[in-house]
Amino acid sequence: MTRAEHLGSGLLSQGCQPNSKQFVGVFAQNRPEWIISELACYTYSMVVVPLYDTLGPDAIRYIINMAEISTVICDKPEKAKVLLDNVERQKTLTLKRVILMDPFDVELLEQGKKCGVHIQALKYVEIML
Repeated sequence: MTRAEHLGSGLLSQGCQPNSKQFVGVFAQNRPEWIISELACYTYSMVVVPLYDTLGPDAIRYIINMAEISTVICDKPEKAKVLLDNVERQKTLTLKRVILMDPFDVELLEQGKKCGVHIQALKYVEIML
């Protein structure tokens, strides 16, 4: 619960709003960080929007656009790359931040920077009280 509160505070410090109109995407397999992310959003009245790769890339783009999601919490760099590719192709213009559960390399940071998406580590956002 403490990690969820810290992550939620970190999300707020980056501009997420503590209300039911703030949608945060979670694009990850089931794991503890998924639940921590979910609880972080609920703690501050934000809405969790699950993104599933099993539905295909069209569904992911559709959901991000319909919910006007600006922040996605993601488990793996490969999934973050899919999200960034969509931004580069101007298919998901609202996406501004990807928070990763797993370690990532500098190439992902550079790709994000080029298309205007801020890439961060989940653990870093948790300490942004």
